Amino acid sequence: MQDIPYTVATLGFNTTEQLVLGSIFGLAAKRATRFVRHLDDRPPDVCLVDADDPVAMSDLLARNPGGNIPTILVGSVDHGTGWPLLSRPLQWARVIVAFDEAVRQEASASAPDRATDTVPGGT
Repeated sequence: MQDIPYTVATLGFNTTEQLVLGSIFGLAAKRATRFVRHLDDRPPDVCLVDADDPVAMSDLLARNPGGNIPTILVGSVDHGTGWPLLSRPLQWARVIVAFDEAVRQEASASAPDRATDTVPGGT
């Protein structure tokens, strides 16, 4: 069982969707593979981005210029990025499955052991 949660940066999203995301993170934090909101200065493990918000997309490109951070888009178009795209409305099961797939693909691409990582926000 994993002890260190994966952190997810959320970029964009309206107030209602932020409330829905709060519930999704509440569920995702209780699973064996846990996901929590990104709150520290380290890079997040995953980005969840409102693809229909130009400011959020610009913020994503600034934070993830090389595309190294697994990214999940929510909206109507992936802007040619090839990143997974979820449609609206947000559905908890689809979002959590997308988180799982993002970290599974990242783990297969670069297989460091997360058990050796420090606790997010700690040293």
